[in-house]
Amino acid sequence: MKRILESALLIALLTLPAVHFAAASQQAKQPTPQAHQSSHDPETQKAIRLAIDGLYEEASRSLRRLLRQRPKDPLLLYYLGVCYHKMDRNGLALEYLRQAVDEEAPFPQAYLWLARSYLRHEEPGSARAALDQGLSLFPRNEDLLEMQARLGCATPNCR
Repeated sequence: MKRILESALLIALLTLPAVHFAAASQQAKQPTPQAHQSSHDPETQKAIRLAIDGLYEEASRSLRRLLRQRPKDPLLLYYLGVCYHKMDRNGLALEYLRQAVDEEAPFPQAYLWLARSYLRHEEPGSARAALDQGLSLFPRNEDLLEMQARLGCATPNCR
């Protein structure tokens, strides 16, 4: 019975409308990926625009090329992870989103998308951990709080 309920919860969470890249955080004073310092060069802006426009294959090629120059850039890792998530390439999505978080992505969307990818991979415990980590950095982020509430809490840091 528990497995059925977990599966139903995962399906419900995955069918929620996904937060669009550009509108991922319209909350006051919340950092956004677009505000990250590395987003200012023209090549990066072009790759981000491709991702925002839904051209995920082309965006992923550009992002991989940029990552060869800046392999630890959390912005590039984040966008590449989300592109892979959108293309249903979840193993790669998890890989790049984990790296973005490991590089201390300074925007809450990285933690949100990592949690979404964990849910798609049927790892609710890891999704909760990603949300908790994001909320430790961005305690008032409504998107993280909402997903945490929908997922349920199993850790001491739940609010």
